[in-house]
Amino acid sequence: MAAGHARLARNAVWALLLLATVIAGGWLLDHYTGGFATLWRHARAISPARWAILAAATALFYLLDWVRYATLLSLLGHRLSPLVGLRLTCVSYFVSSLTPVAELHPPAMVFILTREGIPAADATAATVAKSLYMVLWICAVAGLALALDPATSLPPVMARWLPLSGLVLLALVAGFITLVVARARIERWGARVTADPTRPPWFKKLASGLSRTGAATARLGGSTRPAHLGSHAASLAFLLTYCCIGWLLCDALGLELGLGRAISVFSTGMMVAYLAPVPGSIGVTELATAYLLDPHLGHAAVSASVLLRFLCWYGGGLPGPAFLLLAARKRRLVAAH
Repeated sequence: MAAGHARLARNAVWALLLLATVIAGGWLLDHYTGGFATLWRHARAISPARWAILAAATALFYLLDWVRYATLLSLLGHRLSPLVGLRLTCVSYFVSSLTPVAELHPPAMVFILTREGIPAADATAATVAKSLYMVLWICAVAGLALALDPATSLPPVMARWLPLSGLVLLALVAGFITLVVARARIERWGARVTADPTRPPWFKKLASGLSRTGAATARLGGSTRPAHLGSHAASLAFLLTYCCIGWLLCDALGLELGLGRAISVFSTGMMVAYLAPVPGSIGVTELATAYLLDPHLGHAAVSASVLLRFLCWYGGGLPGPAFLLLAARKRRLVAAH
């Protein structure tokens, strides 16, 4: 009962925080873009031909998300179809916008993948590795940009919490490396606990699950197969495609920005999107990206930033609830038979 009340209270806090984030994000949009009318005017100023190019680049962006998952799962002996990859992507962007630390992302991905017959341990390992690889590439490129490009600097308030987010990332990397290095020890521990008749059933089940997940994660991290390199290549291509979409939007809105500068600006903006402790980084990412484009936060810069987020985050998340409900319905149907 106490656990149920605690879960209800936590969900209420997340809901209030999400509501506050959406309201604050809407206010930022209205305040800095001159309102939705100004944003719409900027969007209409982009030619149909340019929108067609942007649509193709956006499709590639989401396709690479599937490639990142498919390469990792192939290392564990599973095939992921593009259609299931699309569902995963849409659900991922939706649930990642609900809580500050995207805590719903791993269970939602595992929920869908297990409906496709992939063991929970393998689904968890692929989900963790996919997210970690992506964050590492983003931080590597953005960190290099912040170090080498004097024109790239975050707003002071964001720059202050960046080191803290970096420490969290380092802890995750350390945990991943530990799983790879200590794979045999983790498996032996799981076997001992499972064989111990004094252990309660729930603890045996937990130990067995952790052991299998650790083993799958170690297999991914220690793999030397080409698909492992392909997952890293897809992560880097994913980031560069995002930067290219931002660059195309800026060019269409009359913001002069070289391709190298675009990589600095938009990789740093994506780092904020992944690390900011705000549900979906709503409003924060738009403001940070616009500031990197124009510290005076001109309407064109903010419009480019907001349109980029609609293409590469909100648009992808819109079908998420429907796909999540379909997965839940599929589970009920399987359980009924």
